[in-house]
Amino acid sequence: MRVLMTLLTCLAMMTLISNAQVLYEEHFTGGVTNLAWQAAFVDSTGIGNNMQVELDPTSPGGGDLFVGKLGNDLSGGNVGLTYAGDSLLTDYTLTAWVFATVSAGTGPYNSLVFRYTSIFTYYQLDTDFDSSQRLRFRNRNGDLPLVIRDWTAAEIPGGIPTTSSWHKMTIRMVGNQFWLYWDDVILPGCPYTDDTHTRGYFGAYIFNMLSTTSVTKVEDVVVSSSESAAPPTITILPTNAGLLAAYPNPFNPSTNLTFTLDRSAAVKLSIFDAQGRPISTLINGQILQSGQHTMPWNAGNLPAGVYLTRLEAGNQSVSQRVVLVK
Repeated sequence: MRVLMTLLTCLAMMTLISNAQVLYEEHFTGGVTNLAWQAAFVDSTGIGNNMQVELDPTSPGGGDLFVGKLGNDLSGGNVGLTYAGDSLLTDYTLTAWVFATVSAGTGPYNSLVFRYTSIFTYYQLDTDFDSSQRLRFRNRNGDLPLVIRDWTAAEIPGGIPTTSSWHKMTIRMVGNQFWLYWDDVILPGCPYTDDTHTRGYFGAYIFNMLSTTSVTKVEDVVVSSSESAAPPTITILPTNAGLLAAYPNPFNPSTNLTFTLDRSAAVKLSIFDAQGRPISTLINGQILQSGQHTMPWNAGNLPAGVYLTRLEAGNQSVSQRVVLVK
């Protein structure tokens, strides 16, 4: 019997991924690349921005803190794209941590690309957290990309980030359908249907028309086979039922964390900062009865930023990003 009723869809999604075959993975272990990354935008001599490796103490990966970095200084058009894998890849799931830049002015797109076959043919999932404040799913099929869907603050799990930080992005492709996830939560409206591109490489993308010094950083890039069956839908539930939720969110300085148990269980409710460092434990192994529970959290002594709340019950866990504003 499940301990957390609303974890059924999350666990089912994890089962699909765990049963899938890993096709490619890149963790930048030891400061080197494992895959044969290629630069897409190159000059007449074949020189262009490609995947580099740097040590980053904020890395979300479980390894040695090396991450991949793609710049845009060599393109002339202030864009960089690097790709790997196989041009014949069709149905696959691309997962990676991406460092999303938050900018008050006109900032960069930090993006993953998929089903890439040329500089004019691919899909991309963009973070665009400058004055636009959105996630963007685009289809490039010619000179200009076409927008399939924009998601703004109310639709983005955890809201718009207030500081530049790492986020997990996942795109699952089966035929002409696409499921897109932000921090393991499905984005509204999925699956999306588009018939333009049927196969291609995967990669990373950076664009900033006002700067040639912008970068996109990625970590733990994993490509696995996609099962033909449609994945379960993970929804963002209201704060008075189900999945661990926070209200208000964003908040200042207090919020209420709400969750539901379908039977009594030992529960741990913890708070972490954006780098994964523990901040506080609100519930530590207490046995709670079935039903809905609410735990207030006052963050008045903490700086503004993104925090992660994690609920553990039995051998299952679920997380929610919250934003403290001051």
